[in-house]
Amino acid sequence: MTSLAPTTSAEAAWYEGAPFFSQFQEASSGNKKYFQIYNPTAAAISLGAEYSLAYCANGCDADGVFEYGMTFAADATIAAGGTYTVCNSGLGDTSGCDEVLGYPYVRR
Repeated sequence: MTSLAPTTSAEAAWYEGAPFFSQFQEASSGNKKYFQIYNPTAAAISLGAEYSLAYCANGCDADGVFEYGMTFAADATIAAGGTYTVCNSGLGDTSGCDEVLGYPYVRR
């Protein structure tokens, strides 16, 4: 069994204090995609106030220059030890999603 736990104290400090992508579904076709962010901290994290995502499709043309960006809903929060799931609107059943977005935010 492989562990994803940190192996050094520097890694442990990062691991314990930063949200990270815990799941990502990339469909072979269609829009059945989502990503999930996990909060490993002991306090709630306000995604809407403190975080955004920036990315490129099929690589960026220049370092630090992104094609797309997204902000989270103003009230988006991840509870301590909790998750926040962002789904493509074409997923079908979005009842387990905290936020539902269309292209290009959860790419199809």
